[in-house]
Amino acid sequence: MPETKMATTVSTEKATPCLVEPDLRFKEKLASFGAETFTKCYQCATCSVSCPLSPEENPFPHKEMLWVNWGLKERVARDLDVWLCYYCGDCSSDCPRQADPGETIMALRRYLTAQYDWTGISRLLYTSRLHAIEAVFVVGFFVVGLLYFSGAFTSERMITDHVSVSTFALVEWVHFGDRVMAGLLTFFLMTNTFRMWRMTMDGAKVPVSLYLANLMTFVLHAVTQKRWRECGQRDTRTR
Repeated sequence: MPETKMATTVSTEKATPCLVEPDLRFKEKLASFGAETFTKCYQCATCSVSCPLSPEENPFPHKEMLWVNWGLKERVARDLDVWLCYYCGDCSSDCPRQADPGETIMALRRYLTAQYDWTGISRLLYTSRLHAIEAVFVVGFFVVGLLYFSGAFTSERMITDHVSVSTFALVEWVHFGDRVMAGLLTFFLMTNTFRMWRMTMDGAKVPVSLYLANLMTFVLHAVTQKRWRECGQRDTRTR
């Protein structure tokens, strides 16, 4: 019998090496932010199938559930898809393992917010009820102190027979307190937003023209939240 020669096609493309460095304690960190059941996930991807907002080319929350279970903290840090979720709860309702992927996404948001926040305040508020209560008292003491130094508690200003807000708390002091709080909040918001941008971009160069071209899309969705109409059941969309 004649010899049969078989031609074999060998791909010359080389696989791109990928170094995976899991954080073995990432599960514990995420649990402190409220995610307690994500370890039940066995990667069936039902959550992504049930989500009408999940893109086909890069579905969530399936990949996030994989990353958190494997401890891929660096990939989570660069992930923006966690902010696309409207938390309608469909993914958690359809999960056959009750892994609650919706709550995992919310826990990831809290975790990432703590990473963006250079002050460390977010981490304390998200992971400790005691610190959250302390924060309420701190704000309360600030308001009371502002009223005290404005002279609101003097006998001349303590009116008991009628309501007079402008007499009890001088308008100038109220405006001063408003400006201080607005200034502080704006400063923290802008600096933490810059940290978020730097972490998620990971050194990528994007021309300013691209930001300007998408500015109207950003404003439209920020004001209308129009994608919410695609999310969840009709009863949840009315919230």
